[in-house]
This record gives sequence, structure tokens and C-alpha cells, in this order.
Amino acid sequence: MSERRIRNNRLKRYKECRRNRILCALAACFTLLFAFSADSFSANASAHTEQEACKYYTSVRIQEDDTLYSIADTYMDMQHYASEEEYIRELCRINFLEDETILTGMYLVVPYYDTTPPSK
Repeated sequence: MSERRIRNNRLKRYKECRRNRILCALAACFTLLFAFSADSFSANASAHTEQEACKYYTSVRIQEDDTLYSIADTYMDMQHYASEEEYIRELCRINFLEDETILTGMYLVVPYYDTTPPSK
């Protein structure tokens, strides 16, 4: 009778140890899964804190000393244009200018980028 009880106790301890090992492995898997999920959530949150710039247009009245280059210096965003010449080509295209000549009193449509919407 005592041998049977010893064998049963050993079998019971073996099953308990096996169950505990499985539970520890599952807990470790869930911990790793949670850690990676939390890291990806924080990476997504930090990526969305930077706002994307939107392209807007405004009308500018040409003053006496204005040139396309001075307008480019004021309104051009280097993140969205490779060069000042590219911006000036776009100015000429959207305003139907055949060359870079502008006259005092003219109105030009000028593109610009901003992260906040224009005020009304």
C-alpha cells in the first residue's frame, strides 16, 4: 500500500511541476507579447505627434521691390521643394507667367505649406 501511495504522490508532483512549467512559459509569452505591443503603441503615438504640413495657397499683392526670389524666400518650404528654381517654376506655372517678370500691383497666387489650417 505504501508503494502505491509513494508512486501516486510522485505522479501527482510530476503533473504539478509540468503544469507549473506550462503556466510559467505561458506567462513569459504573454509578458513578451505585452512588451512588444506596448512598444509599438508608443512608437505609433510618437509618430502621430508630428503634424503633417498641408499645401495652401494665398494671394499676394506685388510690392515695389518684390521679385519671385524674394517671394520664394518668404513662402517656400525646403522640405517640399528641391530648390528655389523649382518653387519659382511652380509660381510661373500656376500664375501663367511666361518669364520671371512681375510688376508692382500684380496679384500672384502663392503656394505655401503649414501644419495649421489658415485662419478665416
